[in-house]
Amino acid sequence: MAKPAQIFVALMIIPFLFICLHVHGSSGAGITTDIPVPSRTRILQKRYSPQTTVSKQCNLCDCCPGNNDTSCYVTTCCYKYTCNDPAEPDGTCTVERLYCGCDEKTCK
Repeated sequence: MAKPAQIFVALMIIPFLFICLHVHGSSGAGITTDIPVPSRTRILQKRYSPQTTVSKQCNLCDCCPGNNDTSCYVTTCCYKYTCNDPAEPDGTCTVERLYCGCDEKTCK
């Protein structure tokens, strides 16, 4: 009967040999497979640029003729709102007062 040390060594070598043959393949098999690999293409992400929108609205304001603070009075003013202007940071709107004394018909 074999000694326990010899049995232990044999039991350790057999799985090791099996793993090596499995990983590296059998040398006599001669099996090769070509796997097609697509060529690399570079994809450039497009930057989203929202469309510039312009609107006018008549709102209450303090109107000061001639830039004189002493002659200011409360009235309506026509404002122009410009959003997503290419000259401004993305997602911002600018407000410009056009004139005093508007109504819904004149401020369009």
